[in-house]
Amino acid sequence: MKPLETELRARGLERYWTAARPWLRNAIVLSPRPAAALPPGASHLGGQPDLPPGWDWPRGPSGPLPFIAQINFADCRSQDRDGLLPAGGWLYLFYDCEREGWGFDPADRDGFRVLYHDGDPRTLAPRPVPEGLAAFPAVGLDFSSRPELPSRDSWMLRHLDWSEAESEAYWDWASRGEDRRHKLLGHSDPIQSEMELECQLVSHGEYCGDPEVYASERARALAPGAIDWRLLLQIDSDEEHSGMLWGDGGRLYLWLRRQDLAARAFERSWLVLQCY
Repeated sequence: MKPLETELRARGLERYWTAARPWLRNAIVLSPRPAAALPPGASHLGGQPDLPPGWDWPRGPSGPLPFIAQINFADCRSQDRDGLLPAGGWLYLFYDCEREGWGFDPADRDGFRVLYHDGDPRTLAPRPVPEGLAAFPAVGLDFSSRPELPSRDSWMLRHLDWSEAESEAYWDWASRGEDRRHKLLGHSDPIQSEMELECQLVSHGEYCGDPEVYASERARALAPGAIDWRLLLQIDSDEEHSGMLWGDGGRLYLWLRRQDLAARAFERSWLVLQCY
């Protein structure tokens, strides 16, 4: 019996394990560490991105976008148990921290950029932060992996009828562990609600700030595609290490359809902000 299954059974969550097991996913945990000196191309949060020559710093409506994260896929290759990520290359995330687009408006597309570079690492060089643009402190990253199940309120488990005892046991189990939840892949840790359907609709031009949109004929036609959306990257608030604070202590969630992940079309990602 695997450790996760053993723990859940010991807590009286056998039915949860049985129902959620088909949705078991591997998450790559990003653990921050001091970054006194980072070699070009190393994975990190904040600081300066290491960009190839000829790349312009991404801009939004208000000017240059703040740099959030650089992931060197080679750094976490050994932790990618499901083999979903590229063996190498660099993922970059930029996000407008002033406007803080929530992701429910198609216009929020202008507030973030996701870039991918798969080339010669020797061409990478730290890019100075544009003048007048605030920068987060540089934080190095270590990688580990863990199995994850969908949350209690996920659409994947809507068929499961929870008893009061099971609900209490679940929330006691779910609240354990680390305060910061930075990761690649796995399941999201939603603060408000699940995001797959929102990503599907808003990425097709539907404004999701009005709940009535979910009942529209077009939403019903688009809804089956929500199952294709997967969590790509989750960046938590972490003032202690990176100085990052999203809204009222929330999280950034970067989503991508599984087909686009397989095609390495990272520019098709959609970003959602949730906070308390």
